[in-house]
Amino acid sequence: MNLYQDDISSETALLFQKMYQTYANDVLRKINKILKDKDDAQDVAQETWIYILEHIDIFQGKSERSVKAYIFSVAKNKAIDSVRKKRREEKILCEFDDADVADESEMFELCADQSDESVWKCIIKLGEPYTSVLTYYYLHHHTLKEISKMMKLNESTVGSRLTRGRKKLIALLKKEGYYE
Repeated sequence: MNLYQDDISSETALLFQKMYQTYANDVLRKINKILKDKDDAQDVAQETWIYILEHIDIFQGKSERSVKAYIFSVAKNKAIDSVRKKRREEKILCEFDDADVADESEMFELCADQSDESVWKCIIKLGEPYTSVLTYYYLHHHTLKEISKMMKLNESTVGSRLTRGRKKLIALLKKEGYYE
């Protein structure tokens, strides 16, 4: 369903308005209890109401009790999804720690005086799964999230491959004599 006002029937708009006025504060409170962050709770509440509006047809002819239960179920699930997403992001940030920064600095130092072609040859020698991740990240400047979508992998998997690939590239550059 398109969310433009012109595309919503007056009956649908009234139903949504009634649901929103009746449950908005309670939904926000429920989400805030789960997230314990007012700003995040407001964002998730907005996502909840957008979802409700997009699926408003399922509420036609339902009892008040089942409408309320469904709305609160959506709110709870959206809040839990938000918590899970935050945990995944924190895990990825933790995986990219000081050792990774040191490895990256060393890699850039090793590559600084080398031609792009010679560094590229070393990246190719690494083989998959490292070649693709290193190429997307360093050559094309994609984020871990973008790479994970392109490669259909978890962000943590992409982060791990990037870390391991970087270490293998450093070792190979040293082996090939690029480090004095």
